[in-house]
Amino acid sequence: MRIPKAIVIKGQTYQVKLVSVVDDLGSVGECNSSTYEIKIHEKLPKNEQYDVFLHECFHAGIQEVGLKQTSLPHDLEEILCELFMSIFKTVKNTK
Repeated sequence: MRIPKAIVIKGQTYQVKLVSVVDDLGSVGECNSSTYEIKIHEKLPKNEQYDVFLHECFHAGIQEVGLKQTSLPHDLEEILCELFMSIFKTVKNTK
């Protein structure tokens, strides 16, 4: 699947960038709700880039509904993210 250059999440436009370095920690993706940017490491295989894109969209959605990343227990965040990605892929693949 193609990753868009921008995506609107709850009325806010996030620019999506494929970059050679996401951050100093070696992350493969990042969502910055201050700059409205989603960064994805360009060296990942295309299918992994798309999974990271969906994951970061989930984080953007959390921010846009007014929740803070730290307000969710890590295991709940991961479960919700996997559910979000599974539903999206199912809908996308339904003909």
